[in-house]
Amino acid sequence: MRRLSWLPATCAYRLVAEGRDLYWWHPLVSGDPESVHEAGISVRGRVVSEDEAGEPENHIVHWVA
Repeated sequence: MRRLSWLPATCAYRLVAEGRDLYWWHPLVSGDPESVHEAGISVRGRVVSEDEAGEPENHIVHWVA
């Protein structure tokens, strides 16, 4: 996992590999899959299917922290 630098800082695999705790909103912690959406960090409503997207260059954004 440590060699996969493209994983976001909030990725559960990355956090576990680094010996860190999962965030409160992670379903394994909260017990609720909706907590990710309630925390405002999911991609719900921000992504489209690759079958419908068209050219990738038209969809590059910089919203991931």
